[in-house]
Amino acid sequence: MKFHRSGELKLFNATWDRIIHSSARSGELRSIKLCGPRGSGKTFFVQELARTQRGIYYMSFAEMSAEDALRKFAKLYLPEDASVTNWTEAAKAFTALRHHRRTLLVFEDEAEEWQQECKKAFLSYTRQKGLFRICEIRQSVSRDEEFCVPIPFFTIADFCENLSGSRADILRLHALTGGIPAVAKELDTEKSFEENVRQLLAYDSAFSTYLPERMRLFFRTPESYYPLLRSMAFGRHRLSEIAKDAGFANNKCGKYLDALIDAGFVTTKHDGGTYAKYDLANTYYAAWCRYAYLRKTEQIIRPEEHLQFVLADLDNAIALRSFHEACLRFLGDGEKASLKAQRTIPVDMPDGSRVILYCREDPLSRTEVTVFPQSLSIRFTKKELQKILNAVRALDPFVDAEVTIFSLERFSDWCVHESARRGYLHEVTMDRLRY
Repeated sequence: MKFHRSGELKLFNATWDRIIHSSARSGELRSIKLCGPRGSGKTFFVQELARTQRGIYYMSFAEMSAEDALRKFAKLYLPEDASVTNWTEAAKAFTALRHHRRTLLVFEDEAEEWQQECKKAFLSYTRQKGLFRICEIRQSVSRDEEFCVPIPFFTIADFCENLSGSRADILRLHALTGGIPAVAKELDTEKSFEENVRQLLAYDSAFSTYLPERMRLFFRTPESYYPLLRSMAFGRHRLSEIAKDAGFANNKCGKYLDALIDAGFVTTKHDGGTYAKYDLANTYYAAWCRYAYLRKTEQIIRPEEHLQFVLADLDNAIALRSFHEACLRFLGDGEKASLKAQRTIPVDMPDGSRVILYCREDPLSRTEVTVFPQSLSIRFTKKELQKILNAVRALDPFVDAEVTIFSLERFSDWCVHESARRGYLHEVTMDRLRY
């Protein structure tokens, strides 16, 4: 299926307008930057723009020599009688051709020296008060940088907008695909949840082949790194734990983990302890390690049995983690870091499910309580909310608390009314988790 990036498209066009006006006022040469993690769909986004909007030209000369790239550019974008021998001449001819017309030339962030020279040549001919501008596709630009348009993986909110079905099933599909466009494209809105999962689990699907293909781009022998990824997928996050499970020496394991971090497959953070904690950068990587790695026989010979195994394992192993991570991103990085060092209180709900209260107590401000469900089926009604508020009051009846409750399903009307009446109570549903 095709996901629509309407929000990113509006931001891109607004940034394009803003950069033209800003450059006209200041006289500075500025460029737009598309930033996002590897595989988030930045290139596909600009290719679609170039196909549907006038004045946008996409250039990618991967694995081409300077001479071949120059010939290709002249053939695509310059008149037949144009004769150019270098990028400076090509830039001069192209900008003259597009003079006074709104034009955006999109470059991939390439490392080759001649590719950088090509980009500089076009930048030098950018008219300070004209409509010609450069757009760069980058992996590592800060989202906060001026004139940067972030292109993240598809969020849970994107899935809610584009897929039908129960919210729990939408969350499960997001957890399996990690929101990665190349994997999520195989989802079909006309199929049921189980049919979509069955399609993803096929041995030749994008779900099964995407990670190995990405790994081969970075490593000569990706098979050497799979045991480390699998170890993290099954809950081992310290260097010593991963090394022991994979059968590696600690120093070798550390080097391999550093390489995986540089390639964007693994993240590391300190949670207040002495040693770093390693984790997979996307829930899709965890899903692949649990359901595709070393399971080709089950995928081919016993697909239905394998499907039932995945459905039984998915919620606790992948889906809840995906939901909790999205909730933490919604709160913001600062509060996410603070939650780790605070008290956690389990509260049993009337239906037998459970929620966890994360409490952050500050003597100079209100106590902050964040509520995460531990089940995909829980729905908050009057009984559930009263039980949570009673647990919050039990912390300290004389201290005010800011309470944020996350839920997959919509809150009951009574809960919504209480949230409007109580200024300290905030209710967040899954379709608001855009980050």
